[in-house]
Amino acid sequence: LYLPSLGLLSGSIFRKNIENFSYEFEDPAPVVIGGQAYDLTTFANGSSGRINGLELAYQQQLRMLPAPFDGFGFMANVTFLQSEATYPTRPRDEIPFVGQSDRTGNVALSYEKAGLFVRLALNFRTERLREDEPLGGSAPQDIWVDDHQQLDLTARYTIGRHWEVFGEVLNLTEEPFRVFLKSDNGQGARLGQVEEYGWSANFGVRWKL
Repeated sequence: LYLPSLGLLSGSIFRKNIENFSYEFEDPAPVVIGGQAYDLTTFANGSSGRINGLELAYQQQLRMLPAPFDGFGFMANVTFLQSEATYPTRPRDEIPFVGQSDRTGNVALSYEKAGLFVRLALNFRTERLREDEPLGGSAPQDIWVDDHQQLDLTARYTIGRHWEVFGEVLNLTEEPFRVFLKSDNGQGARLGQVEEYGWSANFGVRWKL
């Protein structure tokens, strides 16, 4: 749905059926070599998976405001997912698709006028099964990535037809990366890993055709 003053409102529903996907798991039976037992991590093909989703988006340039505020704009989108997959190594468990969060989204406030563009954006996603770690032999062994919210600032200024000065500051809120394991009943959690990250910045000049 197109709105006055360069606005847009949209929504969509989707379903993905996935077969023979690959996933990493830890074999519950250790491998014995030369009398020494070793844990084995390998890959297998999952039987099937399903992802249902709802996407909502809203975008509006606030051209109805008096100058210089008519350069402001607002954007927001969110995706709700419901996923499940059948893993041959855990045939009786209900497990979501690896790497899929229940909710992801972005909220941004921008300003664009007279060659200047500035955007402050918040990106977020809820917990998910970690993609680069093996699926556990049981639910308490599954490794989860915690909720994540990140605030970024981007700016650029166009000089003439070909030159542009730009800069960006990422992770203004210094959001950490957290990994945890859930209890048997899913009511508790045990922290497994925390990585602290500060903000980072890039600045430069670009020449464009």
